[in-house]
Amino acid sequence: MNSTNNPTTTMKYTIFISVLLLLFGGCQKCKKDPAPNPCLGYKPMSADFKMFEILRQPNGINGAENGVWIEKLEMDTVLAGASVNFEASQDLDAYEWRVGNDNRIWNTKKFSLSFFALSVEAIGMPVSINITLKGKRNKIDKDSICNRNPKYEEIITKTLVVMPQYSRPAFAGEYEGYSSDKPTEKYVVQIKHTPPKQGEETYNQSGKYELYFYNFNNGCKPIKGDQRWWNSFYETSYNGGTFNSGFIYDVNYNCNIGNAIFFLNKTKDSLTINYANVTIISGISNNGNKVTFKGKKIK
Repeated sequence: MNSTNNPTTTMKYTIFISVLLLLFGGCQKCKKDPAPNPCLGYKPMSADFKMFEILRQPNGINGAENGVWIEKLEMDTVLAGASVNFEASQDLDAYEWRVGNDNRIWNTKKFSLSFFALSVEAIGMPVSINITLKGKRNKIDKDSICNRNPKYEEIITKTLVVMPQYSRPAFAGEYEGYSSDKPTEKYVVQIKHTPPKQGEETYNQSGKYELYFYNFNNGCKPIKGDQRWWNSFYETSYNGGTFNSGFIYDVNYNCNIGNAIFFLNKTKDSLTINYANVTIISGISNNGNKVTFKGKKIK
């Protein structure tokens, strides 16, 4: 006789399976959520800070917030006359900033300072300036739980290098890359830096030096056979800049470039140019859609 047909045996199997289901089902229900990590989001006190310039392209480019394109350029080198922003990385309870041999003290999380050209130009060589932040933070509950040796005060010093105004900017050079509207077409953009002639400093276009873009946009050629393009620069720095629509437009040579903002990455080996394609109707240009060129430095 087959045992599976025995009512007693069948009852035993049913009871056994029911017990297993209760045990496993009950265990699943009895599992508790893991205790929350009390140190989640905790950061040890730090007086670290950033130094950066802000580039603004004020003319309305599609995709720009409130008609303004803004880039923060973290750096340790600027041209004389630049306005530099200093900002602590954490919210602290006390700040004490010191800049070189300046007797002033700044007590806010962030501030900006202009480094005028007079003293730097008189020396005619780079000037290194120590920027020091002494930060303090009061004790918080998580310090005793998450940090065996918490600190409540720290001093950090970084060096800012101020270059003479007519120095060759870091972004000058040649970059091989592509534009976002034609990602498969590689080409080389060249940015040349030409110091103004002595006595003509106030007449060059940027007020600091002359900059020329070659082959931007790809295949763009001058109308009169001149091999250089120069632009009406709105703002320049050691690591980037902006220019208004100062190109000579010629739709036959793909020179439909509008306002732009360009900048180096932190490692200074690649360049980004955000610009606007321009449509020209009856001789009037209008800013178009955003296009981005990304290039790797090759020279």
